[in-house]
Amino acid sequence: MQTSTNVLQTLDGKQKFERFMRLLDIHVKPYRADNGVFATKDFIQNIKLNDQHVTFSSTGAHFQSGVAERAIRLISEWARTGLLHAGLQWAKVTPDLWPFAVLYAVDVWNHTPAQTNVCPLSRFSQHEIPSLNHFHPFGCPVYILNRGLADENSIPRWQPCSYLGIYFGR
Repeated sequence: MQTSTNVLQTLDGKQKFERFMRLLDIHVKPYRADNGVFATKDFIQNIKLNDQHVTFSSTGAHFQSGVAERAIRLISEWARTGLLHAGLQWAKVTPDLWPFAVLYAVDVWNHTPAQTNVCPLSRFSQHEIPSLNHFHPFGCPVYILNRGLADENSIPRWQPCSYLGIYFGR
């Protein structure tokens, strides 16, 4: 997750995204962006260096990136709803966990089948996607097995077998 919109963090995120795409045997060529940090000299230079091109949306022209804008709004709403629900159910969940809620909402979005019964991640990567059975409500209490037992060792009799945690995602 980026903590600022400066060009260094943006370029770092771009490199990590492209590295992930190469693992899926996908080579990123075009980018569509707004004018902000993507119009800086450093970003344009990096685009040219990697034999890519970028097109820009007009200022205030949300209709040019409607699909992305809708996905961003939906993920934000899912993250907010999950965080608020978990906070109402369990006092240990606070707004400080917002980045984890967003990452979880993105993971759910990527793995949820659309009307075509194909999820976005599968359609994008052409790979089979794991089952939805391992998804649980964000922020719900989970019990984590004591490391000694997880490593198949014994633990002292009066030591707890597990401890309470918060579910942040798979």
